Amino acid sequence: MSICTQEFDITMVEDKQYKIGDKIIEFGQVFRIFKIETRKDSEGNTDRILHFRPYFKSSDNKGMVCSIPEQSIKDTNIRRPVSKETIKELIVTLSTKPKQVIETDVNTLKEILGQNDPFETARVLRTLHIERTTSETFTKSKRDMFELATSRLVEEVALVVDMAIEKADTKIRAALSKNS
Repeated sequence: MSICTQEFDITMVEDKQYKIGDKIIEFGQVFRIFKIETRKDSEGNTDRILHFRPYFKSSDNKGMVCSIPEQSIKDTNIRRPVSKETIKELIVTLSTKPKQVIETDVNTLKEILGQNDPFETARVLRTLHIERTTSETFTKSKRDMFELATSRLVEEVALVVDMAIEKADTKIRAALSKNS
């Protein structure tokens, strides 16, 4: 279910083989591949295991290390970061009013955010921002969803545009305030 009528297309190269140092995005969080291990499976086939950790360190993720077989990435929502041009489109999307806004429940918003699609995240964020500024009853759960959607975009914007997390957050919030 889309929460606004404007449609976008994300074009990312997913078929390139991953290498050490590559960045990947999972649920809005940026990770860096730090090790690639080659293993043989039970049938004698060679699998590449990608090991990655958060790119932007925080007290919540300090010791986090993840791994996944490279061939399994296509079955997940893990993706490569979008381009600078796409980030520019996202910022424009945030700063423009949609032609039609559909109010959605928190569960639907969580499902949309779970897609790990930056344009869908921007749609959720823009819809919640408009609801926050126009509604007298903006619930705590919707405030939490607003902050979650914001944080999902902030890291990727910071990575792609090469700026500090705080500046990316300010940039996103400034774009949202333009459509009020």
